[in-house]
Amino acid sequence: MKILISAVIGAGLVLTGCQTKQISEMSYKEVQSFASMIDKRCRPQVRTKAEYQMCIRQEITMEQTKRHQTRQAIRQGFAAAAEGMQAMSDNYARQAQSNTRITCYTSGAYTNCY
Repeated sequence: MKILISAVIGAGLVLTGCQTKQISEMSYKEVQSFASMIDKRCRPQVRTKAEYQMCIRQEITMEQTKRHQTRQAIRQGFAAAAEGMQAMSDNYARQAQSNTRITCYTSGAYTNCY
């Protein structure tokens, strides 16, 4: 279970890693790529320079907000996973202290553990 949780979190980080980096944390090349992406979004929608500047500002604000929210969601996911693992650990410790029989999964089979 712990391995599955870690794998899911790891995959999420790989997929969202670039989408959580704030503009101030980007390299020069990343900022250029980001600016090009924003430019491609705004050019077809605007007719004047003022509209273009307003579109650029709005798109950057939207991107920053999305990235911040994604970063927060990842942090909350880590916190929830840590709480879940702690609860499992506490449960196993309680059962081990009371020396009760529990079912364990070891070496590909379910067995009784004490």
